[in-house]
Amino acid sequence: VDRGGSRPVHLQLVNRSGWVVPQVDSAPNGMTLQWDEDFDRPLSASKTGTGAEYTASKPDRWGPSEFGEASFVDPASGPDSLVTVDDNYLRIRAQPRPAGDVGGWGQRFYGGSLSSMAVGGAGFAAQYEYFEARMLGAPGPGAWSAFWLLDSEDATSRGEITGEIDIVELYGHETIGGCFSLHNYVDGEDVDDVVDCSSNTGFHDWAMQWHNYGARVSPGSVTYYIDGVEVAQASGLKSHRLPYYFMTNLALGGGWPIQLDATAGTADLYVDWIRVYT
Repeated sequence: VDRGGSRPVHLQLVNRSGWVVPQVDSAPNGMTLQWDEDFDRPLSASKTGTGAEYTASKPDRWGPSEFGEASFVDPASGPDSLVTVDDNYLRIRAQPRPAGDVGGWGQRFYGGSLSSMAVGGAGFAAQYEYFEARMLGAPGPGAWSAFWLLDSEDATSRGEITGEIDIVELYGHETIGGCFSLHNYVDGEDVDDVVDCSSNTGFHDWAMQWHNYGARVSPGSVTYYIDGVEVAQASGLKSHRLPYYFMTNLALGGGWPIQLDATAGTADLYVDWIRVYT
């Protein structure tokens, strides 16, 4: 307990009984379901995406990559940072590395990332789409949960102009806020960003209550939703004609100090499902 009263303590509990609450998505009328992942089976993921359904890293043109202050774990060789639990949820865990085990960039933690695109450009992507995920975010200062999109050229050497759509970024020090962003990368330079962050989105604490996070990509623009309610808009997406693939991850840092003592030194992001419509 923080006797100073300045730092909340979060305890995420699982209730395996009780009423079953229907979990509906918020897809716009007239769109067709193209991808439906309920995480109701063992996870099929590898570091590069080879021989698996998902990639356990950020696929870049030079290979699997990572960011932040936690190394993304390969499920085949690392700790349980990226697993399905209860045949119902994806759990992505950030946790300390063992003493003396430091990542290539000096990372002191393990984290996890899941991508629908493999290194080299194979995998699932969709054009002019609606992406949505039902998530329970990871609390704790420095915890950095995200559901986001990159265009299919980003993972190959062909992409001179590429786009990034951050459907939501959840920072663990502020569990009623969030960020909704659009980025254009032109020859490696970040151009004409649109970043909309709020310390209070008007929805319940996302570390204590599930929410649906969605985005609809239209020609040149993106509309962002929480629980089917529009929360932000952004225009100026330069690579809107390309299909986009999804990523969900739990990284650490993002410009904030890491203080996970209130959550016993670890942080967990839970994902119930991911759906994609066109």
